Amino acid sequence: MSQDLGRGLAGLTILLVDDHQPSIKLIEASLAGEGCIIWSATTAEDALELLALEPPRLVLLDLALPGMDGIELSKAIKSRPECRDTLIVAITSRNGSETEQEVRNAGCAAYLRKPIDAPSLAEFLARLLTEQP
Repeated sequence: MSQDLGRGLAGLTILLVDDHQPSIKLIEASLAGEGCIIWSATTAEDALELLALEPPRLVLLDLALPGMDGIELSKAIKSRPECRDTLIVAITSRNGSETEQEVRNAGCAAYLRKPIDAPSLAEFLARLLTEQP
């Protein structure tokens, strides 16, 4: 990863919402050493509680969550004035233009397909952050 992109994650708070522990561990390992702070939640309700503490700059969320799904959670996050500038990246095993349109309509800046390409995750997120206002 280029040095410029790597600095994009330093000091960044990322909220990771996924009910699958191996996915959480993979993402945490992928971002280890990038200087970011990762909060994790296994349900949308837990994520909303964490959001009340401090809005993160970036949220990674699985679309398939128990209870409130990722689409509903994304809409709930974007409805909060303090989260207006929070970037949301959906994580899903689904594919296709319908999925892309659905996540964009829910307020997501991008989506990643599972399985996550761990080696390129930090660079992808840093690039996304530099492209967003």
